[in-house]
Parts: sequence; C-alpha cells; structure tokens
Amino acid sequence: HLGVVMAVPYTSPRDAWSRIGTMVRDEEVVVLPAAVPGEEILPLLDPNIVYAVCRFDVSEGPFAISATMPPAYWSISLQTPRGRVFYAIDDEASVDGALVIELRNADAMKVYQLERGEEIGQVLAVEAPSLTGYALMRGLVSRGTNRAAIEETMRETFCERIQETVAPAPVAPAPELPRLPFPPQRPSELGGR
Repeated sequence: HLGVVMAVPYTSPRDAWSRIGTMVRDEEVVVLPAAVPGEEILPLLDPNIVYAVCRFDVSEGPFAISATMPPAYWSISLQTPRGRVFYAIDDEASVDGALVIELRNADAMKVYQLERGEEIGQVLAVEAPSLTGYALMRGLVSRGTNRAAIEETMRETFCERIQETVAPAPVAPAPELPRLPFPPQRPSELGGR
C-alpha cells in the first residue's frame, strides 16, 4: 500500500507539469486564473496571490527570466517537471525591484563559469538539474494593490531562450621588440670598419 501511495505523483497523468503543459507553451508567461477552492490548476493556491507560470527548456541553450516585480511581496521558484523546487528567490534579493535569472544545463554552466569567473554581475546564473521545468511566479495582492496591475506586471516578464554570450577574450600582450645590447657596442665590435 505504501509503495502505491508513493508512486502516485510519478504516475499521475494530471500532475502539475501536465496541467501547465496544456496551458503554457515554452517561452510564454501565463497568468493563472484566480484560485477558486476545488478548481485550482495547481494544488494549494492562495486566492490573495497572483500566480504566473513560464515553462523553460535549456537543452538547446541558456534561458533567461527577467522581470520588474510588483511593489509588494513577490517570489519566483524554479521547478523540475516533477515539481521539485531547485531554486527560489523573493523580493528581498532584487536590485531596485528587478530580477534577471539565467538558467543553463550542467555542461553549459561549467563553461559559463570558466569563461566569466567573477564578472557575472547582477545576473543570477542558475544550473538547472533537468533540461525542462517551469518558473512559478507569485505576487501578493495586499491592501491598496490592484490585482490587474500585478497581473499585467507579470505578463510583461521576459521568459525566453537567449544566445550564449562569450566573455571578451583576454588582451594579448604586445610582442616584445628586440632588445638593444647594453652597453651599446662600438662599431668596431660589430665587425664594421
């Protein structure tokens, strides 16, 4: 009995990934409808939070999520198709209310880190444990905030595959010029007249 219960999330045809897959294409942000008890698209949704979803695929290159987030509480969690959260961040970590995340597969992340070293800057580079997954964005609808404005902010999120940029090549040192002998040789020492 315990084995069957534990296997249900892995064999269910209506898991979160399947539900999201019917609503959202890759590289598209979709704001989920307001949560109504018993009709939630994903389990345990709070009616006071606006949810948006973006599917990603890092099999063919890096993927970026760039957003200007709502002024109240917000968060983004990155999840595998099975729903395992592998990265989460909230409004406390943003720079001026904006956030840029770049996702890469394991091999691409190694190359990225070797090329970039410490000069990554404001971009949060995240290694995805699976080639596909989804970003679940949450924005709190608190007193004095407009649900429609939060939904619009989430719809404006950039969520697409990007071209890998190559770090600038190091500047090669100037070729050395032949050194003059020191002390200078006299013409008679050079074999001249």
